[in-house]
Amino acid sequence: MFMKNNGSCEDMGPRAFPVHEVHKISVLDMRLANADRHAGNILVIREGEEGQIVLIPIDHGYCLPENFEDCTFDWLYWPQAHQPYSSDALEYIKSLDAEQDIELLKFHGWILPPRVPAPSAFPPCF
Repeated sequence: MFMKNNGSCEDMGPRAFPVHEVHKISVLDMRLANADRHAGNILVIREGEEGQIVLIPIDHGYCLPENFEDCTFDWLYWPQAHQPYSSDALEYIKSLDAEQDIELLKFHGWILPPRVPAPSAFPPCF
């Protein structure tokens, strides 16, 4: 869907973005495992008479990647990402059920790759 917007986040500094809007994007990206959330993939919309900023994530083409070797989360470096989440956001996060999400993906034909064992944290001793 086309969204009228005032540009992308890369067109302006992140300090103007409301904390709850940055948190909204971070929760979405973690849930979808979106590994390509750079500032150009977030539109900025000014709404209402006061020009409140709303962030709209776009380009979800790198969600649920097979590996996380080349991830981009620009919002991770924004000051808002270091602020505590609201109680509403925390309640939403707590309500998420990863197993239910996996079953939903399978129901819609998504084939999950088999689990790959995590590499050892320490090299073998000789």
